[in-house]
Parts: sequence; structure tokens; C-alpha cells
Amino acid sequence: MFRIIFTLATLAIPGACATAADPHAASRICGADKVQYLLGEPGSQVALLGLPGPLRLIDPGTMVTQDFRPDRINFEMDEAGNIRRISCG
Repeated sequence: MFRIIFTLATLAIPGACATAADPHAASRICGADKVQYLLGEPGSQVALLGLPGPLRLIDPGTMVTQDFRPDRINFEMDEAGNIRRISCG
């Protein structure tokens, strides 16, 4: 029993370290790190960028699929229609 617990704990440690090493790595996959300057801007600004990859504008209370696409940029809006969060997925 002790061997199983020790083995599982040993396997979990490298994954935790890799995540903590670079917490912003995921935002570079889709390019979300390059458009963070849009935070607080109106959602209409997204259309003017002409981004090449898939993107999704998410209004408050909108239901979205839970599929994760690392190449897609999500723009989450606030109640006023301004961008409040930009992430990959």
C-alpha cells in the first residue's frame, strides 16, 4: 500500500512543478498574451484586430461549450460590453 501511495505522489510532483514554472505558458499558445492590452476596452475592438485564429466573444450569462481548444482566444465581456478577461480555450 505504501508503495502505491509513494509512486502516485512521485508521479504527481513533476506535473505540479511544470505548471508552477511558467503559469502563462497556456496564454502564449493562442496568442492571448499579445492582446492583454485590450482589457477594459469595448468588445467591438476585437473585430478590428483581424486575428487569424478562432476566437469567441462571451457575454455575461452566455452558455458556452466546455471543449478546450488551445488555439482559440476567449474574450469574456462584462455587463457594459467591455473585455474583462482574455484567455485561451
